[in-house]
Amino acid sequence: MSFTLIGRLKKIMVQFDRSYEMSKLVDERHDELDDAVKASDIEAGLRSRMEQLGVRREVISLAMESAEYEEILASMTRQITGVIARYDLADQIDSARDAA
Repeated sequence: MSFTLIGRLKKIMVQFDRSYEMSKLVDERHDELDDAVKASDIEAGLRSRMEQLGVRREVISLAMESAEYEEILASMTRQITGVIARYDLADQIDSARDAA
């Protein structure tokens, strides 16, 4: 991704906080992405990497069953999908401008 594109997307994202309509679109996209991403999608990669690092499967399973882990995973997923939602919506707006 070029620095030019990143700059254009960041300029568009600044507008999200200034406009109720744009903010609402971001929230809708965020919710859509958050609903689509399952914890198991993320856990598979974490589990695999932890096993590669020598953590026993039983220990990984116990940790992943804890309330603390579930809370952190949900929070992390929500934060990540929020960042992606902002960039994705900015990219959609930028692409629509290019097409026009």
